[in-house]
Parts: sequence; C-alpha cells; structure tokens
Amino acid sequence: MTRKRIDAPVFGLDFNVEPLWCAWFAGLVDGEGCFTIRAIRGQPERVELKVALRADEKEVLNEIKMRLKCGHICAMSNRSARLHGKLGADGLQYRVSAINEVCNIIIPLIDKYPLRTRKQKRYLKWREAALMFQQGQHLKDGKTSILKLKMEITAEGKRSLRND
Repeated sequence: MTRKRIDAPVFGLDFNVEPLWCAWFAGLVDGEGCFTIRAIRGQPERVELKVALRADEKEVLNEIKMRLKCGHICAMSNRSARLHGKLGADGLQYRVSAINEVCNIIIPLIDKYPLRTRKQKRYLKWREAALMFQQGQHLKDGKTSILKLKMEITAEGKRSLRND
C-alpha cells in the first residue's frame, strides 16, 4: 500500500502519515482523548493532549508515538484510570505537552481531520490557548484569557458528562 504524503507545511515536520491513519487518530482522540490546560497557583503552565487506554493496548499508543514522532507514554494512577473509565485495569496515557509538538503536529492534524462530537468545542478553546502559549502570551497579558479558556473547557466537560 502506497502512503500518501502529508504536506510538510501542514505539520511543520517532514514525515509520512497515511490520511486514513490520521482520520483514525482523530476518531480515537474524539472518543478517548482529553484536552487540558494546566495551571499552578493561578498561573497557566501548559496545554496537554492525553489519550487514555488500557495497559494491554500499549502497542496502539506506541504506534501513535512512532508515527507522530512526538509525545510520551506514561502510566495512569488508579484514580486517574477510574476517571477515564478504565475500572480495574492498569491504564496508560499518550501525552503531548511540548508546545512545538502541540502546535506543529497535533493542531494541524486535528484541524485537517476535525473531531465530530461535542469535544470539538473543547478542542477549539484548547487550540486557542495553545497558540497563546506559543506566542508567549501566558507570560504577559494573556494569562487571564488562558485561565478563562481553562474554566470553559472544564465546564464544557462537566456539562458533557451530565448529558451522557
């Protein structure tokens, strides 16, 4: 099977990723992903994409890391695993928080292969915050705006849980 090349300017990196795989990844993020804005003591610190799966699906996370050439895989605590619906199972997360990886790989991929559920609203707010981080606005006057986006993402997630 011949791979179609995703244009380098789309990702900012030079690598081959099949469009069908990109669509699959967007669907996985839509179902199992989480967009977070981390703040410590009222100071925005970073944005992060997390995809949580059971530990016995580690090869899926390894493939994601290998194909996208970014992020890392880490174990989830029992509490975190329960929050992600992985009851009784050891969980793993694929995480991307380096701002250059978020802005040059994750955002262009999800922009090209958009999410199809309510999570798209959270993604757009997270995306806005990521671009603000990239421009250094978290160090200046953008702090308040980023914290507002964080609160909106959290509120949207809680509404989504109540409606499911």
